[in-house]
Amino acid sequence: EELVEYRLRTTRDKVNEAIAGFESSCASAGISATVIQEEGDPFQLMTSCARYHDLTIFGLRSLFEFGIVNEPPHELERLVHGGVRPLLAIEKEYRPIRRVMIAYSGSTESAKTMRQFVRMSPWKDLHLSIIVFEGSAVNGQRLLDDAGAYCRSYGYSPDLSFVPRSAKDYLLQEAAKWQADLLVLGNSAGNLLLRRVFGETALHVMATSDRSLFLS
Repeated sequence: EELVEYRLRTTRDKVNEAIAGFESSCASAGISATVIQEEGDPFQLMTSCARYHDLTIFGLRSLFEFGIVNEPPHELERLVHGGVRPLLAIEKEYRPIRRVMIAYSGSTESAKTMRQFVRMSPWKDLHLSIIVFEGSAVNGQRLLDDAGAYCRSYGYSPDLSFVPRSAKDYLLQEAAKWQADLLVLGNSAGNLLLRRVFGETALHVMATSDRSLFLS
């Protein structure tokens, strides 16, 4: 009980500190902001609030600090599946977002995520890269051509990369090689097999990524 109370007290102190920093940053930037404090199940509350917001932003690790929530990547997946999307999960060490890598699988959900990000265009002067992990070079090139054409219709000139390897094993490696500041990931939940395959990749990236993520 003492440990639980300590964790809750520590969390409240961190929350108050975060709110003060948030309000100060918004005031400096001239952005109107409202702080709403709630108590209860954080996932139910976030799911409810997400109905009326375009984007949910939080720290890639900080949502799960202080031992309040277990199994971070699975809980992050729970948010996405609960309808809290799109999500912008920011790494602890801030870096300007200039280079964005879109991991594209060709699934409906993956395409939807790409469209959401491109339409939202949250940063100006972005350099995009679209990467496809596919066993077939023909299918991979077709996916790249189609995705590239879509992004070009919105004014981007994306780099296109085909990797005949596993996304789970090589996505973060390719992101580091390209020096991506942000990874865009979709979820192939429409098909059980695709969900299982892509779910493993997404969970692995959520748990081990050292750069920010845009998830849907």
